[in-house]
Amino acid sequence: MPPRVIAWVLSWEVIFGACVALSAWREPSTAGTQWLLGLVLLAGATIHHLTTKPDEERRFGARAGGEHIELTSLWLFPAAVLLPTVPMIALLIVVKTQRYGIARTSVTKHGFTSVAVGLSMLATHWVTLAVTGGHWLTPTSVSSTAGHVAVLFAAVAGIGVYYMVQSVLLPAVRVLSSDRWPPLITLLGTPTQNAEILGSLTLAALIALGTAWSPWLLLLALPLAIAATVLLELLANVRVQVMYDPKTGLLNTHGWSPTASSAIQLAGPGRPTSVLMVDVDHLKQLNSRFGHLGADTILVAIAEVLRESIRPGDISARWGGDEFVVLLPGATAEDARGVAERLRTTVETLRLRVTTPAGGEELTLGVDADPVTITIGVAVAPMDGSSLEVVLDVADQRMMIGKVDSRNRVYAAPAPNQPGEMDSAV
Repeated sequence: MPPRVIAWVLSWEVIFGACVALSAWREPSTAGTQWLLGLVLLAGATIHHLTTKPDEERRFGARAGGEHIELTSLWLFPAAVLLPTVPMIALLIVVKTQRYGIARTSVTKHGFTSVAVGLSMLATHWVTLAVTGGHWLTPTSVSSTAGHVAVLFAAVAGIGVYYMVQSVLLPAVRVLSSDRWPPLITLLGTPTQNAEILGSLTLAALIALGTAWSPWLLLLALPLAIAATVLLELLANVRVQVMYDPKTGLLNTHGWSPTASSAIQLAGPGRPTSVLMVDVDHLKQLNSRFGHLGADTILVAIAEVLRESIRPGDISARWGGDEFVVLLPGATAEDARGVAERLRTTVETLRLRVTTPAGGEELTLGVDADPVTITIGVAVAPMDGSSLEVVLDVADQRMMIGKVDSRNRVYAAPAPNQPGEMDSAV
């Protein structure tokens, strides 16, 4: 992490600790009924976690390296509305410790996201106190219509506060990690992510309202939480099927284009962004000789090379039958040529064992048969165009020139020392 990001994270962790201590000090001692309610919420959260653990692991895996919307707010938000500070924070610690067992993230990141959730809970808790005049909103003390109305207003206000605190703390890390101020729309997350967040908070507010009216309604919260998790898993599976190529596991055109556009926006205006258009040389001949299974083996191997050879943050996809595309955010022309040449040489040195359809003869490409090779076209924004579509088209044109001219090459923009020539071989 850059020093400014470390300072931001550590500062808010210190602030969180101070706020917890101050809030707990100003409140009266926690009653037994409040601890009992906290234990009931913890039991529900634990059963929810254990029941939906495989679904959540798959969702974490599908968004490894990206944002993951948890449903812990279904238990933490009611705690912020209904419990004093001490049992509320105790519930947070236990729940987030449970979640770390399946979280595909570092301790540092998980700790800071937990602090962000904790600050959201504290802010919601303080809003609840302000709306209700300081009366504890536990099932034993909310018995009048006025009490229920107070809980309703506290829950509605809490949704906004809970959402806004995390919308400031977490995106700020992305801002501080970047050299330029990213567009605001990229900081707020995708519409799908925001819909998931607000939907889970709305359900959590309903659980808080029901619990304030009768603690027995918490029995309904568990099946609702499990159903919501299963629904999100089904939606995640649908998105995977729509956005990913089933053969190679890379993004397809539907998944790459919006992901690439978001990456360019996040990089900021004026920064160079490169595109590589990759074509497998003579795939039709390979398909004729080795059959569909042999050709699929080659495509899967090239996809694996893309995954292992590109830089963190680069975005690769299968563009068509024998074509792949790679976006290199922040990469200059020189950087892109270096990545492209590394891809080309790595593919050329692959030693794949494939079986021919007739007779089942096993051959090793690069030993018993010609090696697999690729031709790559390189384009760079803003030099080659101001939009992703234009840069992509330029990269495709250069790749096509390579297929006609001489395959197994990298074709890029004219080098600075050769303004009138095409860089036909890097």
